[in-house]
Amino acid sequence: MSYIDGFVAAVPRENKQQYIEHAKMAADIFIEFGALKVVETWGKRCTRWSSDVISLGSQSARE
Repeated sequence: MSYIDGFVAAVPRENKQQYIEHAKMAADIFIEFGALKVVETWGKRCTRWSSDVISLGSQSARE
């Protein structure tokens, strides 16, 4: 069975380099545990859609 897993993290611009270093370490662990590919992106702004997704995820986590 195939699946896609995704994460969204709010990271202040001044912490971008720290996030990149952390993401590289996490990618190695994901690959070790079976991920076939890891892709990182950095958005310059949140759209209405992405803000709604983050809000829904936060709401689900609290329930």
